[in-house]
Amino acid sequence: MKKNNPVVEQSKAQLAALGKIESRTQFGGYALAVEKVVFAYINEDALYLRASEALQHYAAQRPLEPLIYRKRGMPVTLSYYKVDKQLWQDADQLLRLSASSLSAARAEAANRLVLLRLKDLPNLSLRMELMLHKVGINSVRLLYEMGSRQSWLKLRAVNKDIGLKTLLALEGAISGHHQAALPAAVREELSAWYQETLASTPRRSACCLKRRRGYGAGGQFPAAAQPAAPAAATPAVPAPPHWFSARSGAASVPAASFPPALR
Repeated sequence: MKKNNPVVEQSKAQLAALGKIESRTQFGGYALAVEKVVFAYINEDALYLRASEALQHYAAQRPLEPLIYRKRGMPVTLSYYKVDKQLWQDADQLLRLSASSLSAARAEAANRLVLLRLKDLPNLSLRMELMLHKVGINSVRLLYEMGSRQSWLKLRAVNKDIGLKTLLALEGAISGHHQAALPAAVREELSAWYQETLASTPRRSACCLKRRRGYGAGGQFPAAAQPAAPAAATPAVPAPPHWFSARSGAASVPAASFPPALR
């Protein structure tokens, strides 16, 4: 990685009012970003600002040279415009145009998040997207805001088979890396957190399981939850004879059954 590039340092100093500016090597030059949103590019020791409405108005009065990038030998014009010597000397104007470029880049990034699906991120499949939807994480923005650890905990709550690989995949999806390409320090930190989380989970889970099943201390049912003893069986009452009158409770014998002397 290139270090101490004078144009990078000058840009960071002169545009410090925009926030903490970070730089990373890209296509043989440097991309400048605030909160991971790229708004400028340095190529061959020249600063280029991303296209914006304010920059277009400025370029209409003073044409600026566009950034031309060669891809496989073919020139490709990018929507970045060179900061010339006159603009470098006008610090207020440079800061205003840079702020406009940053705002345009943020708006584009926000629109991209709305259109982007979870399965479009690195490491995430359609199955993982459906699992995230199930636990309420239904957008890329929400995944970014929640972070890999909280997202993993939500998934783990409904699927105990979720492991370290899923945690690393979520982190890579958020940071834009394949899980195998995550920095070693990040992998070690997440692995340590994963082990600590697993170590603190079993006892709590067993306790909650007993409570859900109604057990009290010592694995016994509490008094109120003791199964009720089966009720004593009621002896069967024989059916009354056919000549018994249910209305009067007395016998009603047909006359034909009496002796002739008593009819």
